[in-house]
Amino acid sequence: MKESAAYQASAGQQIVESSGTASVPNFARTEPAAEGRARKATTPPGLTFPRFFTEAGIDPFDEVEWELRAATIGNERGELVFEQRDVEIPKAWSQQATNIVVSKYFRGQIGTPEREYSVKQLIGRVVDTITGWARTQKYFAGEDDLQAFSQDLKHILVYQKAAFNSPVWFNCGFEKAAVLGLLHQLRAGHDGFDPHAREDRRHALQIRIRHRHQPLAHSILARAAGGRRHGVGTGQFHEGV
Repeated sequence: MKESAAYQASAGQQIVESSGTASVPNFARTEPAAEGRARKATTPPGLTFPRFFTEAGIDPFDEVEWELRAATIGNERGELVFEQRDVEIPKAWSQQATNIVVSKYFRGQIGTPEREYSVKQLIGRVVDTITGWARTQKYFAGEDDLQAFSQDLKHILVYQKAAFNSPVWFNCGFEKAAVLGLLHQLRAGHDGFDPHAREDRRHALQIRIRHRHQPLAHSILARAAGGRRHGVGTGQFHEGV
């Protein structure tokens, strides 16, 4: 005679029957189908961003007094190693800040239409790029919140209340294609240059690449030199400014 008695070892454990079969209680919460569909359809809300430094409809650049200056840097021998004239700078900025920003962070080759000539362009390039990312990724609850963030960031930068580290100024809003074009020039050189002039141009292009796109500079310079690093990353590479 088979015994059909069953026992439960403890609450929450499986029920074992003497016949050899076992069943496991289902403890999973069953969610109504309508509630599950509603949950999947709901997207997380974006950030709200109340203005702190700015007012709607007023560009922070319009609140600043601007002036044209010359950015010039000399070496210990009194020789001019960098110069860009007629650059637009906030009047409250120091000359040292002018020299650093213009020589290191302005994009484009000096003497060409692509060269940046105003802090408005520099800050605008960074702020507009970050704002574009935020809009694409829907970081903010609405356009008003996005514009509040964008203009407050612009205010903070132009008034020097805070600043990004160099890689942001080098990279943000900068196309890699321009750097790869410099790499091509660096490796190929130009016909009509004597060996000394060509070497000078290689050095000048190294400086430009280092200034304009620092994170790519290490690999670019190493490849352009056929694997020789020229001291990049070891403190032996001098930017010349």
